[in-house]
Amino acid sequence: SSSSSSSSSSSNLHDGGAEDAGNAKALGDALAVTMLVPWGFCFLAYSLLHCTYGRDKRKTEAALAAAQAAADGGGGGMLSDSKASDRSAPAGSAAGGAPAGGIEL
Repeated sequence: SSSSSSSSSSSNLHDGGAEDAGNAKALGDALAVTMLVPWGFCFLAYSLLHCTYGRDKRKTEAALAAAQAAADGGGGGMLSDSKASDRSAPAGSAAGGAPAGGIEL
């Protein structure tokens, strides 16, 4: 009686093996698709950023230079009282440390 129970359990394992292999393949395919497709989109997006970075950086630097020139100009070359106090402020203070817009390069 014990030999018949062991043979029936081994036949059950053997029959489910093909089904398990198919399930494992389906799981592997699903994982591959759910990982590769989003990573592919990320790769494309970062590739586009790589192509536009130089132009964006030049535009930002030009805007900062224009803002700095506007902040420095307008006094006719003479320092007004507010600009004199800005120059005496510590470099990290809000009065004179960071360029216009609060962006430091």
